[in-house]
Order: sequence, then structure tokens, then C-alpha cells
Amino acid sequence: RAQDIMDHTESLSVEDRGFACSIVCYNILIKAWGRSREPDSVQRAEAILNQLEERCIRNHDGSTSDSDLSCVRPDVTTYSSVINCCAYYAGDESGRKEALDTALRVFKKIEEDDFCEYGPNMITFGTIFKAIAKLMSVGDERESLVKSLFRKCQEMGQVDSFVLSQVRAASSAQLYRQLVLVPAKLDVKDENNIDKILASIPQEWGRNVASW
Repeated sequence: RAQDIMDHTESLSVEDRGFACSIVCYNILIKAWGRSREPDSVQRAEAILNQLEERCIRNHDGSTSDSDLSCVRPDVTTYSSVINCCAYYAGDESGRKEALDTALRVFKKIEEDDFCEYGPNMITFGTIFKAIAKLMSVGDERESLVKSLFRKCQEMGQVDSFVLSQVRAASSAQLYRQLVLVPAKLDVKDENNIDKILASIPQEWGRNVASW
């Protein structure tokens, strides 16, 4: 239903529809696909992101019209929403692998592409950990990926309560203690006390966390 509404909206000129489309419209659409449980939800969400990127490229190159749609630029919420859509995937094993690959590919885009000016934020990091916890088999490869991404999250100053909760879900108890409790100088009995952990970890870990 949401896709039908957006398709109709895009078919109209800005004069006919009475408003200019913004990235918020597309972010909501991607979130709707994530909640839909449709078997192709991941592919549809990534296709929306790819279309937005392609329009921006054509607009920058001067090879597109002056349509307001060509000026809609994906933001960090767009990329995070696609990753979240992947985390919601509940299909078979092959689909889960594709969803994980998509989540990691989109996360890499945030880091490397020019579209997302400021890079991943705490929502992005928390969401990629959520996707890993739900889609990736437990084992050394998962532990290594969680460790690498959490170090990156620390370096970028994006560790908050959401990130910590998702790192815990994606990690073994031993890895969580190594990554969080030991640097915070806390005992195992404190592993569920997010407020105490946030107060004890190095302040630079959360120096760039946005206040909403």
C-alpha cells in the first residue's frame, strides 16, 4: 500500500501533488517494507536506496530533468533503515544470508560513498549489530565482525545505550565482557546495568552521540 502511494506520488508533477518530495517520504517507505514481512522486502528496500543514489548521480552530472525527485538525497536514516529492513527479515536460510550481505554492503556504503556526508551514527551501528545478531550464525566469524565494528564505533564516538544492548545481543558473554565490562572496570553482575556501564566507559566512546 505504501509503495502504491509513493508510485502515484512520483508520477505527479510537484505542481499537481502540491508539495515537494523529501527524503523523509522514502525513509518511511523503506521502514514500511521492513515491517511488511514480504519475502522480497530486503530487495525492495535496497532498490529504493539505489534509485535515490542513481538520481542524485544523474542530477550531479546534469543528465536528468529538473524534477524535484532528482534532488532527494539519501541520508544516514535512509541507509540505517535499509539495514533495519534486513534485520527484520524472517525468511529461509538463503534469504537470511542475502539479507546479511545486503546489510553489510549498505553499511560499507555509508562509510565510503559521498551520499552520506557524516558517516554512520549510533542508530546505524546499533542496527548493524541487530542484523548480525539475527542473521549471522554464532561462531568465530561473527565474533570477529562484532569486535571490529565495535572498535570502529568507539573510534567514531557513537557508543550509546542502543549500541550496547545490540552488541550484547550479538556477542558471546566472554566477548561482551572483553569489549565493554573490562574497559569500564565493571564486574559481570553489572552487565545488565546499561546506565552504570554508560557512566563507566571512557567518555570519548560516546563523544559524538546526538541528543534527540
